[in-house]
Amino acid sequence: MKKKILKLFRSLSKIMLPILFKILIYLKLNRRFINFLNEKSYKSNDVYNFNEIIKNLLRNKKIIALDVGAQGGFNSDNFFPNKYNHFFNNILVEPIKAEADKLKEEKFVINKGLWSKKENKKLYILENRLGSTSMYIPDEEAFDLHDINSNDFENYKVTRTIEIECDTLSSQLSGLNIELLDYLKIDTQGAEFKVLKGASKLLEKVNYINCEVTFHSPLYQNNSTFGEVNCLLESYGFRRIHVDYCTEGNWGDALYTKEAL
Repeated sequence: MKKKILKLFRSLSKIMLPILFKILIYLKLNRRFINFLNEKSYKSNDVYNFNEIIKNLLRNKKIIALDVGAQGGFNSDNFFPNKYNHFFNNILVEPIKAEADKLKEEKFVINKGLWSKKENKKLYILENRLGSTSMYIPDEEAFDLHDINSNDFENYKVTRTIEIECDTLSSQLSGLNIELLDYLKIDTQGAEFKVLKGASKLLEKVNYINCEVTFHSPLYQNNSTFGEVNCLLESYGFRRIHVDYCTEGNWGDALYTKEAL
């Protein structure tokens, strides 16, 4: 329970408060108050509920969030405390039709793969571990480096492949008449760089990006690395402000922004 509370506290501090600070600065509120709120958030998020504060600041607006790799629904990784989910307008991307059909209650669901260009691609399905399904084949030689127990190797076996229609992120959002994102999450099992390459027109208009990255010894054959992702985002003016490392340190979630915090 203690670890769960700590995770909720950290996720709110990393994303929700910077968005609020942006609003506060826009409204020209005193910087001392912003600093005070920042300090309190880091120490007291497990106690305080920010629902009323966020509601008053956003008024009737919503935070526009795009979740690429949305199996299980928006915020399935609990990056944000679930009590704040109602402040988001969600756009979910899920290329597997059976999984996309489970999201039918959501307003925007993109049932396609995202890539650097429009083309058909193979998706390697891992039915024993569906969340690890990827455009890339798992690399068994890297399993030990990723602290995968030999008893779990079977879970990373490709059980079938399907061909899916892929498009660029910029094209898909243009079709939905969406020109700006507050928050973009990409967790595509090694295809993050390719997804970002297909979002060139959009990256000028994104405030925060939370992207899974691989630092060394990729789990999938030929998948993108942290260096590729980091260089691309830096070329668009993004700064890396936080990284959550996994236990073995081979991969993690990197948070980027253009905002002056």
